[in-house]
Amino acid sequence: MKNQFKINDGGRSKYHECKRKMDTTGDCVIRAIAIALKLDYLETKKELFAIAIENGFMPDSTQTYEPFLNKNGWVK
Repeated sequence: MKNQFKINDGGRSKYHECKRKMDTTGDCVIRAIAIALKLDYLETKKELFAIAIENGFMPDSTQTYEPFLNKNGWVK
């Protein structure tokens, strides 16, 4: 049986319009985490930004997304 590719933007299209390739927002970490943990895109984004504000790193940095993943049961 062949695996089928299914397009999944992690829920971004529910909140932001991105019709063309040039509309990318650089949110691949947010989308990947939302997909992997089956979380809402906007809630994931808000939580990552809150951690980023606390620790002074960007939301897509290891120092930000690792604590978020650990909090949600994922261990490296």
